[in-house]
Amino acid sequence: EVNQQNNGGTMASCTRKVLATHGVSGLYRGGSMTFVREGIFCSSYMAMAPYVKRRILARFPDLPDNAAMAAAAIISGSTGAVLSHPADTIKTRLQGSLFDDVKASGPTDMAAKMQESGPLTKQLFRGFAPRVFRIIACTYIYSGLTDIFEDLARTVVARASFELHGATAAPTAAQQLAAETSE
Repeated sequence: EVNQQNNGGTMASCTRKVLATHGVSGLYRGGSMTFVREGIFCSSYMAMAPYVKRRILARFPDLPDNAAMAAAAIISGSTGAVLSHPADTIKTRLQGSLFDDVKASGPTDMAAKMQESGPLTKQLFRGFAPRVFRIIACTYIYSGLTDIFEDLARTVVARASFELHGATAAPTAAQQLAAETSE
């Protein structure tokens, strides 16, 4: 994507150019930083956001669910963005320098080259504001979708369980609530 933006052309022509110039390994340039970024990002929305939401609701039980979800998204999304942004910046620089005459050999070399042109922390967090907003929004959306699909899965499992045990009708909402509270 970065090289397509820098050099123009279609995704297919950019992929052909990368393969012709660098082989299959060129497609994985910056891969380690991608893994770091995605690991942190996914942990922030899959693990941290639900945990923070539960803690908020435990402390403020009268708070509407959506407000708790929004607060959890802000806290966990911001944390995920702060922790993953440096890896994302290095990944983007590594991928963007693929066709440069002199390019960094890896993440450590890229960080050293970045430091040569100014304060490293400032460079690592360039473009942070739009990214933190995007990650907070993603965390909120993913949290809402997770709630929807977990409820759907519980309903499907409950119906299958009733059908398996010879019941003819799916449980009512009151029966489901009673079953959940008795567990």
